[in-house]
Amino acid sequence: MRGLSPDQTLVLLNGWRRHQTALVNNFTYGMGAGSSGVDLNTIPQSAIDRMEVLRDGASAQYGSDAIAGVVNIVMKEGPFTPYLNVDAGRYIPDNYPDDGTTTNVNGGWGLKLGRGSLGLFGEFLDRQPTNRAWADPFEDGGTGVPDSINSFGQVVVKRNAVPQPNHHWGDGLEKDIMTLGNFRMPLNDAGTSEFYAFGGYSFRHGTGNAYRRYAGNSRNWPAIYPLGFLPEFSPHVTDYSAAGGWRGITGGWSLDLGASFGHNHFNYDLTNTLNASLGPCLTLNPCAQPAPGPDGTPGTGDELPNQTSFYAGRLAREEFIAQANVTKAVSLGLRAPVNVALGAVWRRERYKIDAGELASYVNGRDSTQSGGGFSSSVSGSQGFAGRFEHYSDFGSRMTGKLALRFQPSKQFTLRGAASTGFRAPGISQEFFSKVVTNVIAGVPVQVGIFPVNTRPARVLGAKPLRDETSVNLSGGFAFSPSSNVTFTADYFYVKIDHRIMLSATFLQDSTVRILADSGITGVGAVQYFTNGLNTRTQGVDVTANLRVPQVAGGTLDWTAAVNWTKNEITRVDPLPPIFKGTGEAGLIDTVTWIGITEERPDWRGTLTGLYSVSRFHALARASYYGKFSSAQPGFCDLCRERYGSKTLIDAEMGYRFGQVDLSIGVRNLFDVYPDRPSSTVIVDAPGTDTSRDFNNNFGTFPWAAASPFGYNGRFIYTRASIPLSQ
Repeated sequence: MRGLSPDQTLVLLNGWRRHQTALVNNFTYGMGAGSSGVDLNTIPQSAIDRMEVLRDGASAQYGSDAIAGVVNIVMKEGPFTPYLNVDAGRYIPDNYPDDGTTTNVNGGWGLKLGRGSLGLFGEFLDRQPTNRAWADPFEDGGTGVPDSINSFGQVVVKRNAVPQPNHHWGDGLEKDIMTLGNFRMPLNDAGTSEFYAFGGYSFRHGTGNAYRRYAGNSRNWPAIYPLGFLPEFSPHVTDYSAAGGWRGITGGWSLDLGASFGHNHFNYDLTNTLNASLGPCLTLNPCAQPAPGPDGTPGTGDELPNQTSFYAGRLAREEFIAQANVTKAVSLGLRAPVNVALGAVWRRERYKIDAGELASYVNGRDSTQSGGGFSSSVSGSQGFAGRFEHYSDFGSRMTGKLALRFQPSKQFTLRGAASTGFRAPGISQEFFSKVVTNVIAGVPVQVGIFPVNTRPARVLGAKPLRDETSVNLSGGFAFSPSSNVTFTADYFYVKIDHRIMLSATFLQDSTVRILADSGITGVGAVQYFTNGLNTRTQGVDVTANLRVPQVAGGTLDWTAAVNWTKNEITRVDPLPPIFKGTGEAGLIDTVTWIGITEERPDWRGTLTGLYSVSRFHALARASYYGKFSSAQPGFCDLCRERYGSKTLIDAEMGYRFGQVDLSIGVRNLFDVYPDRPSSTVIVDAPGTDTSRDFNNNFGTFPWAAASPFGYNGRFIYTRASIPLSQ
């Protein structure tokens, strides 16, 4: 939201803070690098009654993470007829085989329990992979004879046994199971006292791929993979949560007392891979060349066989919250009562990293081989909020907010807000650690991501993380000249100091020597988290709605939205003194700079038309995405690519047969893709490799990973909504 990172928007479920994922995004594209947001895919679609969005800084009301705003997901409640929604679709692009078949089944049932109710919700998702890679002109399958490839990534003459494309560039497999329940039990007939509880469980299995290892690569054993291999991540993610409490009215005060618990863990499972340090044998008997075991000495009996799949460890995150809130409307002789709210929250977070099996990391090598309320209807109002929080890791923070709303007429409303905010360092940002193989300038490099309290990070000048702080300003108006027309415009400004991010990848030989002189070996590059950045975000949101009745007997609704958002970096901390003379360029690299300032389009817009008459309904939508830039991770200041604007068209039509509503539709009707990398700037002088070569992996990855609308092409789908009883 507001063009900021996912962890700078607070996500609530039924008004309770939602726990974040254990995984830290260390993928080097995008502004979210180094962030750890809330996994919305753990919430079944069928459970959502509505989503309330507050697009102002709200730390004074809700605490940490609410710099960009708040999203509150409100679950369905009460008794309701059981229902089932079924969606199925498939990508049907012009220049690739059909793939990515996706099936989604979700539903719910609201049971009446005495005075109360229990809502049960579930969802199952099966998404098959897509692949938009082009054929690899360097693949020879160990024969020394590569295929003949044309300029469109197609095989003209097949000369070896490796299937093309040999890389994967697209969506991975995903299989999700999600459940949620929502319980409410009034304790009296008036409903002024009630017990409530909600929670659920979800499980996900997905896949993703790294760079291919050719048959003759030093990280391959041809005895295991004669043609080379494409490593596959195959993680399993488990998430569960529960919240509950009591709310009621006593002595004119509204009370809400409760607690919540959330858990998320991410298992690193790897398939179609090996650990190069374990040698060429999958069994020790027979094995002509057993690799030395953990003691590094051959023939001592601790040798391990190689494997083609590994359990490489687990990340786990837990969050417990206990809170009490009290509110009361107090009459002070003003036009309207003043709402007084007080509360206290105690929150504890835990983060744990478990090592994988010994074979996945033995001998210092890795098997990855890769890389409330939100609205008001009064005529005029103002509000002030203040909040104090104390954290055990960085200290205390006081925030405040002033909001004004003035409605001089029924048709016109002015609004504005000013606030200070903060975001505490995420517990995963303080403790996440990983060594991964990234391909940098065509060379595999062991990159260590280290917490600031570890020795490698301290040697290179890392400091303890502190909180991000922000100043938020916003103002706008809403105008409704008639009952069927609404127009809104809002300006926003967000200034963030001490923004938490992953540093540049420090990989100069002199830096590696500094680490080695301090006894730190086994890595060829280092990253760590830092508060080294100040940013400024400003933008304008404009929306318009028009309802046209009596169009061929039906109703036509038009909705238009335009957004301009500009992100700027206003300050970057200097490199720590230890880097003097190393040749390291700065605390952040080109990828991070572009990722923050240019990787999301400044301009976006949508125009949607929705027509309905009797049992028939239809939708048409145009989505505009402005220009953006991106850079190939981890290499050079010259690896910048600029991509042009695009417009995508979606369409859908449906008909209700009795109680069953059936729709068919298409997303990206005209099979639009982002531009291909085209920069001919030489990036390895006196060599001949260009920015285009490094951004498309020498022709195998033709589409920008940072594309705001993806690069899978046209998607055809059908949808049915089915009540299961009358």
